[in-house]
Amino acid sequence: MIELDNDRLVFSFPEVHPDARLTITFKRTLRIPDDGTDYPLPPGLGDFPLRHVDDYAAKVPEKWLSRGGVMLPMYQSEAMWIRFSSRCFVHLANSVHWRKITGRVPPTRLPTASEYSQAGLPWFECYQEDPRIKAKAGKRKRRSVWKKFNIIRRLAMLIN
Repeated sequence: MIELDNDRLVFSFPEVHPDARLTITFKRTLRIPDDGTDYPLPPGLGDFPLRHVDDYAAKVPEKWLSRGGVMLPMYQSEAMWIRFSSRCFVHLANSVHWRKITGRVPPTRLPTASEYSQAGLPWFECYQEDPRIKAKAGKRKRRSVWKKFNIIRRLAMLIN
């Protein structure tokens, strides 16, 4: 479902999850010259106002009405950048739930760095650090690394 909410396009996916949605906002800014010179980033000037095309049926071209949608006003001196925001849900499943959900036996080994790369996922070298670090600072780091490692391990199990 697509809604116009406070000058934002909101795409919701209730069949996936009640809170699964993607929000798109069109941000107003100033156009900079296209002359090969580096310029500082122009200021943000708020959101562009969005309006339903159907609300202006008497004033817009017929072709616009046949397509529907929304419109926004823009001057030649303006530019736009688009902001996407979304929510993503990750559910961790233990081996019992994994079998119930997928009907398959859960993986018995962790994926390697090359398997992560083949799946298009990033591999962070800190996951390969030696867990036998003896320094005090190292113990804190080790706990953090192993905590991250266990999260990644659980996510990897979901991917298989």
